[in-house]
Amino acid sequence: VFEGRFVHGVREGRGKVVVQEEDGDWIIMQGIWSGDELVYAADIVDSEGSVTRGPVKGGVVEEYVDGNRLAFVGRYEDGVRHGHGVIHHLGGGETKGVWKGGVLDETSASYQYPCRFEQRLDASDLVEDISDTSVISRWPLRPDPYESRRVYVKPVPEKGGEGLFARIPLLPHEVASFYNGVRLSHEVVDGRGWELNDNTLSLGPDEVIDVPPPWNETNHYCATLGHKANHCHVAPNAKYDFFEHPRHGFIKCIRVLDAPIAAGEEILVDYGFDGEHGFPEWWKPPTATVAK
Repeated sequence: VFEGRFVHGVREGRGKVVVQEEDGDWIIMQGIWSGDELVYAADIVDSEGSVTRGPVKGGVVEEYVDGNRLAFVGRYEDGVRHGHGVIHHLGGGETKGVWKGGVLDETSASYQYPCRFEQRLDASDLVEDISDTSVISRWPLRPDPYESRRVYVKPVPEKGGEGLFARIPLLPHEVASFYNGVRLSHEVVDGRGWELNDNTLSLGPDEVIDVPPPWNETNHYCATLGHKANHCHVAPNAKYDFFEHPRHGFIKCIRVLDAPIAAGEEILVDYGFDGEHGFPEWWKPPTATVAK
């Protein structure tokens, strides 16, 4: 269905067309038409909320996801990524490189961490290391350079465990640490006791990440350290947030709240227990900080 102007039976000028696909999804294409072809798209919107904005044939195009989050800026040719471009990852990182026919040339790729971090990962460092239900990492003792610059783990004897601490001053809203783990379903996690769920963290309605023994100890796993952050309900200084990591994929991070964190200060998050499945044995009324 086309909404717009026809000249001599062909689409001309600004207009919009809705395309219904066989699987029930749809695409809206709106922009400037010439000779019955869309030559400049102000927006191409799909049923998942993704938006592509820019010239159709070729030129600089912007891609948005979730309606308004910028996900990509770069050159297109014949409707696909082709040439220099930048992926803007959820959480703040960027992948820069050259696309050919819609495919990123991995030899040209580099990753830039967020938050003032000067080190850039080149193609040789960008090796995918996505966890599954039984393997947390192929290189569990290979630390993340960004995280290593910002945080460290040390014992907290008065709390009976370990904690996560700022190595350098951290700014408000800065990403401090990453939280990777094996990937389990909510059914698996909810069906077992709290003693097995010390390091579980929801990734959404379908998935939970977990850092079970022996990976909960840094001599077995230190690729990410977010699971070492202790709980504080009254005065947390950081929170869990989503993050697209160049190595671990879709995980969570620990992000500083509204106030800076000083070097040497412990990083504390609210675990957000809602009581739906009870509470762990170590749980205390919301007046104390409890260590891992």
